[in-house]
Amino acid sequence: MTASLVFDPEARTLTGPLGERILSPQRATILAQLLLANRAVVSNNQLIGALYPNPDDEPENPDRIVRLGVHHLRKLCAEVGLPPKVIRNRWSTGYILDCDGELMTAESVPILKDLLASHPDREMVRRFRSTVRVHA
Repeated sequence: MTASLVFDPEARTLTGPLGERILSPQRATILAQLLLANRAVVSNNQLIGALYPNPDDEPENPDRIVRLGVHHLRKLCAEVGLPPKVIRNRWSTGYILDCDGELMTAESVPILKDLLASHPDREMVRRFRSTVRVHA
């Protein structure tokens, strides 16, 4: 099954065939990182780094925060009509978003550009830019 979603990082909305949900900042950050990876595995450490850019701000058990964030994000995906396993776990490595047709609203592009400009994996950014369609 091919899943398709619309994610607006500025409004933090996730839209699928059955509706729209507003994401918490944490879940929006996780989803943005998974989208940026363009079907590549995103490690727990990458997600932790995105959630807590300042290592001093990391909670005691950041892996648990990531697991819970992904768990809730899967539930939200199901609520908007996407398969809950659209976010798959790669044991001991991280997570992968198995989704086609990632779309960004025109208003989101400045935020996305900032995120892309600061992302350390330039090849991942290039692949993401080649697959994302922007709509108004």
